[in-house]
Amino acid sequence: MDIETFAYVLRRKWRLVLVCLMAGLVAGIGFSLMQTPMFESTARVFLRTPGWNNVTTADTAETSPYHADEFAQQRARSYARLASSEAVAARVIGNTKIPMDPRDLAANTSVHLIPDTVLLDINVQNRSPSRARELADGVSAELASEIRAIETPRGSLIPTVEPVVISPATTPRTLAEPHVAFNLIIGAAVGLLFGVSLAAASTGLSARQPVTSTTNGNRASTESRSTEPDRSTSR
Repeated sequence: MDIETFAYVLRRKWRLVLVCLMAGLVAGIGFSLMQTPMFESTARVFLRTPGWNNVTTADTAETSPYHADEFAQQRARSYARLASSEAVAARVIGNTKIPMDPRDLAANTSVHLIPDTVLLDINVQNRSPSRARELADGVSAELASEIRAIETPRGSLIPTVEPVVISPATTPRTLAEPHVAFNLIIGAAVGLLFGVSLAAASTGLSARQPVTSTTNGNRASTESRSTEPDRSTSR
């Protein structure tokens, strides 16, 4: 459907298009109201490599800071899965005494790996903003403890990778879900598209049929009738 056809449909069936547009907006609002309001809090963790970055160690190919960061980045993928595991969630709930199912906490925990860095953002969603902050801090602390236990070699007190919480979680002030504006935009777009399609169908226009062809056809038929000789007059 070209612009001319679209304008023609709007002029002829603008009320129908408007009703469909409003229906789409109402559907977007209804979908937003059906979703559970959730707040999200984030704690940022930095992955130190004290065993690699020791100033007393010679800067070789295996102990250089670049090699250490690359090692930590590879490990970070596993740490992300560990943070959202039910085992970590169960220990966090046990420490915070928050009454909730570990599976729910694990499902509402996500980790964002910042590209080309050794930073992890631990995100936790909850209905309560204060609990979202408390749980995010709890997950980051428990994850740090778990990583130290895994990455500390036997007979050594220095872990290969040591996580440090550089930005504790804060109490969120705005909702993370639902995305009301996004839902309204999608609802309006779907309603408008449906309204225009329905209006085009009701006016006998297809998406590929331009208005000019119909207009030219009517004009041609009118001209042919006007140039046709009047048989009654000739008789």
